[in-house]
Amino acid sequence: MNLSYCFTYPSVPESEDRMLDEIGDLLRQWQLPENLWHRVMLVVSEGYTNSFLHGNCKNADKLIKIYLVLNETDLIVDIYDEGNEQESLNKIKNRKPADLLGENGRGVDLMMRYADDIRFERGEKGGLKVTVRFNRDNKKEIRI
Repeated sequence: MNLSYCFTYPSVPESEDRMLDEIGDLLRQWQLPENLWHRVMLVVSEGYTNSFLHGNCKNADKLIKIYLVLNETDLIVDIYDEGNEQESLNKIKNRKPADLLGENGRGVDLMMRYADDIRFERGEKGGLKVTVRFNRDNKKEIRI
């Protein structure tokens, strides 16, 4: 089994709700366990927000692409923006520890905590590509 899907969104605020609905519907269709569904939605939401704000700088002419691949053992999500890949990589590399009570700056840390693997690299159009992998057997849950 190898299922894949691709979504493309313009960098406008209205796209986020559509993205969350479409990704959520797909994950329900794939009948993923609830704990995995929540982890994926949190990480994809954070990745999308970072692409929108920091990668594409809210430029409506730039796109955010999200690829999902489900196989027997993993769910792999690639999130692409069309921003400046080197600048984004430098921000990630040089970021300060997150202020847990702050309003900003926790996204990458959350993504690293709830994904089983995460990688940041050059995207297909020079922007940033974030690849997150979730092991389907990992029972890790989001705890508040």
